[in-house]
Amino acid sequence: MIRQGEKLFGDYDWERFDLLVLPPSFPYGGMENPRMVFLTPTVIKGDASGAQVVAHELAHSWTGNLITNMNNEHFWLNEGFTTYAERRIVEAVQGEDRAILNTGIGWKGLNEEMERFKDNLEFTKLKNNQEGVDPDAVYSEVPYEKGFQFLWRIERQIGRPAFDEFIKKYIATFKFKSIDTHTFLKFLKANVPGIEKEIDLVLWTEGTGIPPDAYEPVSNLYTKIVSLANEFKLGRMPREDEVADWRGQEWELYLENLPKVIEASQ
Repeated sequence: MIRQGEKLFGDYDWERFDLLVLPPSFPYGGMENPRMVFLTPTVIKGDASGAQVVAHELAHSWTGNLITNMNNEHFWLNEGFTTYAERRIVEAVQGEDRAILNTGIGWKGLNEEMERFKDNLEFTKLKNNQEGVDPDAVYSEVPYEKGFQFLWRIERQIGRPAFDEFIKKYIATFKFKSIDTHTFLKFLKANVPGIEKEIDLVLWTEGTGIPPDAYEPVSNLYTKIVSLANEFKLGRMPREDEVADWRGQEWELYLENLPKVIEASQ
């Protein structure tokens, strides 16, 4: 994973990368301390389905620890970038289908956060006003998944090779610094001339909700799982042969797409 991360984002500048598996009382999936990541024991499953957690915390070695958001109103610069980087690492190590499953789970979570904040749309923005607000009270998947979607949108616009070069330059320019959204956008426009004519950068960073050019992932496996979840709503359980090869992420995506309330008859 480190080798793939270096190919994508540049040299790993922290010398060591150790993993410390903590007791079950550890309240997070992982914590990205430089040089030593803390992990929940639930990532040890025997099927590598917890690898995306390790990939996420490793990705923080470039985005989050090497470049940090100036304050919590720009938290997406930490977690949106890291979610994007995580999925690129997962794609390189485990394949495109695995990365798309993670993206699909995130897409579902992002849509649920829109419902959660429907009466307080400020917290559906990437750059939001948290004056007088307890950040823990509005912690959500928005900076992770909307931030990911924004970066993915830029990648689709300019192409992956160009975006990869942009990311490397971004990290090299701002490493060991704290920045805000304005700084990122200024750097983006300087290095991708005309991008603001192709993508509504203000809508993405300061607008509420999910922009219309966000993108639900597509793959045969993703579509099959979502289809099976929809069929459950119509009364059909998946056959054993349809789920025989499923691992944790497949089941998570399936369960996330089931109704929140299920009748006993179902």
